[in-house]
Amino acid sequence: MIITASRDSSTKIWDIVSGTILNNLKEKTGGVISAEFSPDGKKIVTASFDGTAKIWDFASSTLLIILKGHTGCVLSARFSSNGEKIVTASFDSTAKIWDVTSGTVITDIKWHAPGIYYAEFSPDGKEIVTASLNSTIKIWDAASGILRTELKGHTSVVHTAEFSPDGKNIISSSADGSIKIWNSSNSKELYS
Repeated sequence: MIITASRDSSTKIWDIVSGTILNNLKEKTGGVISAEFSPDGKKIVTASFDGTAKIWDFASSTLLIILKGHTGCVLSARFSSNGEKIVTASFDSTAKIWDVTSGTVITDIKWHAPGIYYAEFSPDGKEIVTASLNSTIKIWDAASGILRTELKGHTSVVHTAEFSPDGKNIISSSADGSIKIWNSSNSKELYS
């Protein structure tokens, strides 16, 4: 299956063999910017232009929880590897870590002007990496929201920054046309 997000406010789940739509989650307000399955495949999280993220039950297409707290559009929403938390990134210059069951904010990461384009958990869930509109990448402590380090080298908006499966490296892509690989423990750029 493949999941797609659309400005028409829909999230569609497609059968990759037949190309048919298996499920269509329709939001009432705002377009959908990103969508992701939970690690167990039972839930979906969507990020929306309306400033919210939403948690859906995949099997029933039921909206379970609306994550409210951002003051700008939510540009990405990602599950932790155990599926118990979600990190959201917003144009309001914050990232938030949410409890999937209750929908409450666990950690509030502030100070990433002018906006956070993307956020993701490390494989062990102890860190968050964020990609910014100001060309930087930051690594944060997931429990406290304290900045651990900043990676500089891109010259334009950083669209994504993701940990490698072992957590030792971070790969980033930017509007400057570059893709970079960084060592996550010493912040050194390894490849460009």
